[in-house]
Amino acid sequence: MRKILLSMYKKCKIVTEFWPIGLKRSGIDAEEYLKLLIESGFKLYEVNEEDKKLEPVNIRKLLETYTSEKGIIQTYYVKWRLAP
Repeated sequence: MRKILLSMYKKCKIVTEFWPIGLKRSGIDAEEYLKLLIESGFKLYEVNEEDKKLEPVNIRKLLETYTSEKGIIQTYYVKWRLAP
């Protein structure tokens, strides 16, 4: 069902917060969540609030960076990219 919903839209932008511990508490595996987005055609971007820009990011970096209870909530941007 989730894959169907994500693949229904040709262009889609999602702005969300990534909090692996919160996902785990809800019964969701953070890595699987990110893989589902990538498999559905999304690219991951981290919001650099200091420089006010989007920076490409990969699953490994997100999972390594945001692992502790404090200070892990980081807004990131997910954008659908279409092939020409």
